[in-house]
Amino acid sequence: VVVVAVVVVFEAATMAASKDYKIDYSAPMLSQVGSVGTDYDTWVHTPVMQKSFRMFKYDFFEVFSKTSWWVIPTVWVPIVCWLLFKSMECSVPIQEENVTEEVAEKMCDDSLSVTGVVFFFAFGAFCWTLLEYILHRFLFHAPIDGTSVFFIKFHFLLHGQHHKFPMDKGRLVFPPAAGIVFAQLFYSTYILFFSEHKSLAIEAGTISGYIVYDMVHYYTHWGNPESSFITNLIYKLKRSHMRHHFKDCSHGYGISSPFWDRVFGTMHPFNFAKMK
Repeated sequence: VVVVAVVVVFEAATMAASKDYKIDYSAPMLSQVGSVGTDYDTWVHTPVMQKSFRMFKYDFFEVFSKTSWWVIPTVWVPIVCWLLFKSMECSVPIQEENVTEEVAEKMCDDSLSVTGVVFFFAFGAFCWTLLEYILHRFLFHAPIDGTSVFFIKFHFLLHGQHHKFPMDKGRLVFPPAAGIVFAQLFYSTYILFFSEHKSLAIEAGTISGYIVYDMVHYYTHWGNPESSFITNLIYKLKRSHMRHHFKDCSHGYGISSPFWDRVFGTMHPFNFAKMK
């Protein structure tokens, strides 16, 4: 019902946009978006409801610009398991010179117990909710310099293409190759404040939060939640996210949770708690 309503409301606007900016939606998009110029912000937030589009001219780049939803848990869940294992592991090479058993024992003191892993894992998952909000609000929706073709193309690659083509199944989750860059940045930050083992557990929680985020994000676009305890919550998240795409992109930056939207006053102007 939500998708049908969206199609009706935005069909005319989409057709007008394609005429005004002379964009060929059947041709590679990246080479065309720079021509929109200072009207880019308006153009990119006028959704086109086609279910797929071509980003690049060359097939090699086009293949790697798409990611199926199942790739995310397939790639990241084993990495999370490895991080959790390493956070509890003590692997000091006591056979090497100058490493006594006493020194090795002290070096192992930092390895985490199961309770410690659970605590820092939960902390990492909580950190993700804030990172999700910050990245979405301040990076993905940063002010766009419409006079710069470079920044227009950069934004379109990063997030603009998702707002222009919100129903493209191949571009609803973050490609793992790009995700690894962010994961490394997160870990490099954690290690500045925490020990190695704690940082590994926090990183595992952060990546797990990301996995949940991407799965929820995909479902808010293509899922059809019905009435039940769990799906009612997802329905609320779906409705909030659809408003972000099709009504007001300056609100609703939290995808997997509305918590930080509440904190920073960017909730959509409806009562999320009473929504049914």
